[in-house]
Amino acid sequence: MKNIYIVLFSLVLGISTCFGQGFKAPADGKAVVYFARVSSMGFMAGFSLFHQEKYIGKVSAGAYVRYECEPGEQLFWASAENRAFVTADLKAGESYIVIVDVNMGAMSARVGLSPVTSESKVFERARKTILRMKPLVGNQKSIAKRGKKLEAKGWIKDKLTHYEANLKGTERVKHLSDEMIVPKDKLKK
Repeated sequence: MKNIYIVLFSLVLGISTCFGQGFKAPADGKAVVYFARVSSMGFMAGFSLFHQEKYIGKVSAGAYVRYECEPGEQLFWASAENRAFVTADLKAGESYIVIVDVNMGAMSARVGLSPVTSESKVFERARKTILRMKPLVGNQKSIAKRGKKLEAKGWIKDKLTHYEANLKGTERVKHLSDEMIVPKDKLKK
């Protein structure tokens, strides 16, 4: 019986550290981007997040998604009534924050993506959200299924074609750069 309690305690401890809140260093050779939604405006709206052609999940009000990926040039985007795009040149071993903005649209909430520096006003709100809350971790099977469905319909390809033809290189697309790396001292409580 004592052994069962030890096993259960170990499982609970292991699970809580896997999905615990706060900043977590990326795996060796990877970078991590935190998509934080700090505004309660449009609280019922969830925004779909993408890394290039890959659907990575949804983010809702007062929450964040932690996404780990390869360093180098990347394209992230979010979808709602509109689409918002952010380019990035990520460094291995570093962490970044992108604010998922909410604006009222004609029929529903509109999404925006804003990379932040540690000096920006909203940085501390995002940092506190990340330190206080657990990341949104969707069911990976459901996320993969949703991504395949969007791909099969040609929806993702259509949005990326529009980006390439009309938005790439314009001022409407923000950029996540070196000066937006979260300083190591800000990763702790």
